[in-house]
Amino acid sequence: MIGGGRWVWRIGASRRSRLYFVVRVFETKRAMHEWARLGPNPRRGLGRRYYGLCSTWGVKRGERAGVEVGEILLWGKALGVEIVTHECCHAALGLARRLGVDVRDGGEGVIGGGEERFCGWVGVMVRRIYRRLYRHKVI
Repeated sequence: MIGGGRWVWRIGASRRSRLYFVVRVFETKRAMHEWARLGPNPRRGLGRRYYGLCSTWGVKRGERAGVEVGEILLWGKALGVEIVTHECCHAALGLARRLGVDVRDGGEGVIGGGEERFCGWVGVMVRRIYRRLYRHKVI
């Protein structure tokens, strides 16, 4: 286990990509908020009203990008499709920024346009999260 959260695993955004997000599911909302505020990648000024959170890691100029793109934090009592999909959309947008993909590019009917890639990433991540949640009997 990677640490931080009751259930923790990695998910990729596509079958071919080696890039991944760490997903952490917490038993309490308080534990999730504490991890976001005090964990290894602290976020400030978030408040206490959120039920999930996605953070993506930027790449500093001159540094090599790692394969971990960010993390998705979820509260175990708020695992509805709306929240999971919402956080996966943030993750896919972060991935698009990282890869330089313009999600406004519909591709003019061509498979592989930025919009299609974005939608595909969201679908894959949502499916992978729910498979893990069911497999581990979280839901």
